[in-house]
Amino acid sequence: MEGRLKEIEIIQSAEQIYRTSTVDNVWKKAKDYGIKLLEGELIENDSPAAGESRLAPGIYEAITNRIFAKKELWIEDLRASSALLLFLGKEEKGNKTPLYIDVNGNTVVRKASLIGYPLAKQYQLEWGRWYYVDLPLNYLREGKNEIVFRTPSKEPSWYILVANDEEYYKGTVEDVKPPNTSAKSRDGGKTWNYDRLGSEDAFDGEYIVRIYLKKFRRKGSITSSIIDVGSAPEGSIVKHRVDVKEITITLDLDLPPKTYATLEVRTGKTPFYDEASWSRWIKLGSGGKKVYKLDGEILNRYLQWKVTLTTDDPLTTPTLKSIKIRSKVIQYDWPEGFLKVVDYKNPELKRSSWNFDYEKWNHPRLQELRRKFKLDSVVEGCKTEFEKILRLLNWAYRIPIGEVCYYPWDALRMLKLEYDSKGEIKLNVYDQRRRDKMCLFPAIVFMQACLSFGIQARHININSEGLSGHEVVEVWSNDYEKWIYMDPTRDFYYYDKNTGIPLNALEIHNILVERLKEVEDWRRPFYFTHNISELTKNLPIGVREGENRFPVTEYALKSQFLIFQHLRIIPRNNFLSRHRPLPVNQGDVVWCWDGYLNWADEKTPPLPHFSKHTNRPQDMYWSINQVSFVLEMEEEPGSIRVYLETITPDFSGFLVNIDGSGWTERDKTFIWRLHEGINHMAVRSETTSGLKNPVSWIKIVYHK
Repeated sequence: MEGRLKEIEIIQSAEQIYRTSTVDNVWKKAKDYGIKLLEGELIENDSPAAGESRLAPGIYEAITNRIFAKKELWIEDLRASSALLLFLGKEEKGNKTPLYIDVNGNTVVRKASLIGYPLAKQYQLEWGRWYYVDLPLNYLREGKNEIVFRTPSKEPSWYILVANDEEYYKGTVEDVKPPNTSAKSRDGGKTWNYDRLGSEDAFDGEYIVRIYLKKFRRKGSITSSIIDVGSAPEGSIVKHRVDVKEITITLDLDLPPKTYATLEVRTGKTPFYDEASWSRWIKLGSGGKKVYKLDGEILNRYLQWKVTLTTDDPLTTPTLKSIKIRSKVIQYDWPEGFLKVVDYKNPELKRSSWNFDYEKWNHPRLQELRRKFKLDSVVEGCKTEFEKILRLLNWAYRIPIGEVCYYPWDALRMLKLEYDSKGEIKLNVYDQRRRDKMCLFPAIVFMQACLSFGIQARHININSEGLSGHEVVEVWSNDYEKWIYMDPTRDFYYYDKNTGIPLNALEIHNILVERLKEVEDWRRPFYFTHNISELTKNLPIGVREGENRFPVTEYALKSQFLIFQHLRIIPRNNFLSRHRPLPVNQGDVVWCWDGYLNWADEKTPPLPHFSKHTNRPQDMYWSINQVSFVLEMEEEPGSIRVYLETITPDFSGFLVNIDGSGWTERDKTFIWRLHEGINHMAVRSETTSGLKNPVSWIKIVYHK
C-alpha cells in the first residue's frame, strides 16, 4: 500500500507543558511566560518530631530575661535575595513585650503582635502559631548560625514549641539521630544545657525554628507525557499507520548567564512506555543549543522528552517557554472500506508528579477491621459503590472511639467494640450533628474502612489562618470518577448546587479564594479583614444531610467553608504496612511536620515553613481506576490495534466487552477485528479486591 508524505507540527506552550507533564523542582505561576526553577530553600532539622508531644510535660519553652532559647542551623550557600526566620510559638494573652532574637550576635526585634501586627489576630488565640521574621542577609553566614531568643521581661511573655527527641523516629523513614542543636540557658546566656529543654526541663529536643532563603533551587526537570509525532493533536481517535522519517525538536528557552538546559528523549513503538519496545533515555544536548534532530533507531512514532534546568547562580533561573516538535511521516490510509467513529468515552489519565504509596486492600489489619466490625453487613444491600461509601461514612461517624492513638494510624487500636443486649455492635447516638472525639480519629477509621473493600481513600487536612482546621478524608468514587471530600466527624459531603456532583477540597477552596480580595498574608488574614457575611453569601455549595436527625445549620456550613484556605495531604495511605513517617500528632497544634504535599496558588502562596508545594491540580487530584485507550489502524482491512493504559491500585487486569458479548480478560495490547455495521468496544480495569471500575468505550461504524 502506498502512503503519502505528511508534515506534522506540534507546538506545546509553557502552560500546556506544565499542565500535561510531570515536574520536579520547577514552578509556573499563571502569569509567568515560562517554567522556571522552584524558588525557596527551607533549612530545618526539627520536622521529624515537630508537634505537640504527649511524652513529657512542659512542651513550650517560656522565654524571659533570664531563660533564653538557642537554636543552631547550618547554611551551605548563603546566596539569596532575602531571608526569613520561622518559629512555632505563642504569646501570653495581651502580651505587649517584644521578643529579641540575636542572630550571630546581631539583634532583630519582633514586636508583640498586638502592637506590631494588629490585624494578625491569630496570635491572640490559644493555639501556637507560626511566626515570620525578616532577617537581614548580612546577619547570616555560611556554616553554623546561632539564633538566641530572649525578652526584657521577668515573667514569661513568649513561648517556643519544643520537638521531643523521643518522637524523632516517627517522622522519618529510617532511623536518624536527633541533631542536638537546641540549648537552654537559665542564667541569661552564661551557660547552656543541650539536654534538658521545655518549661520543666523534662526532655531533650529541638526548638521548632527554621530559616527560609529566597533563592532558586539548583536543578529541576520537566518530563513530558508521551507524544504521538505521527498524527496531529486534533486528528482522528483511530490513528493511521505511519512510518516516521524525520523528527526535529526546537526548544524556546531563556538562558541567562550561569544557567543551562539539557534535553533528553526516548522513543518507542507503543503509546505507553514499555522497556522491550522503547529506547533508553538519550541526551541530545545541553547549554545554548536549541534545535535538535533525531535520527537512526530513535525515529519512532511515540516520543517523550525531558528538559533539565540548572543554575549555578541561585538568584537567576533558566526558563522554558515552549517546545516545537516537527515530524515528517509516511501516512497510510485505510486499506479499504468505510470507517466512522460515532461516539466514545476515553478519559485522559491525570498523573501526579508525586509518588503515592497505596495500602493493599487485603492487609491483615484491614481485613480484621472488616471482619471484627462486620462491615460486610454494614454495606449489605447497597446497589452502587457510592451508596457503599456512604454507609461506611455513617458507620465511621457512629462507631465508638476509645483510647486515641496518634501513632501508628491503625483504626483497630482506636475503636471500642461493645455489644448491646441483642448482640449487635453498639453505635453512638449524639445530641448534635458533630460526633465526639477529635476529627483525626474518625477520619482514620473511615479511610481504613474504605480501604478494606479496595475503595481508595486518603487523609487530607484543611485550615485557614486565624481559624482552626479539620482532618477529613477524600475518597475516589468510581461512580463520579473523581476524588470526593467526606467528613466522618459530621456524616456529610458537599456538592455543587448546579450539577449535584459531589465536590473535593480543592473545588471548595477555589470557590473561597475566588471571593477573596487580596493574596493571603499572615499580617492580615482574610478572616479578620473581609466581611464574612458577604464572603459566605449565596454559596453555590450544597451539603448532604443524609438521615441525620440534626440538620447541618447554615452557620455550620459557612464556618466550615471558611477553613478551606490551605489544604495538604500525606502522599500515602499505607499506614499499616509502613507505620512511618507520620507527624507526631495532627491538629492539636498548628501543622509543622514537613512531610505534607501542600497546595498553593495565586491567592494562597507557598508557606515558607514547608518545603513541598504544588499548584498543579493533577499532583493532588490524579485519576485512578480509569482506562484510557489508543487505537491504531492495522494493515489488515477492518483491523484495529488496541492499547490500554490505567492507573489502578491493586490492579489485576483489563476487562474487555466487544459488542455486548460479555466481559473477558485481555492483555494491554490486542487486535480488534471489526464487522460490518455498528461495532462497540467497552474496557475497564479490575482490582484484586473485585472492584469493577469505570467503563471507557467507543462505537464505530464500519463498511467494507
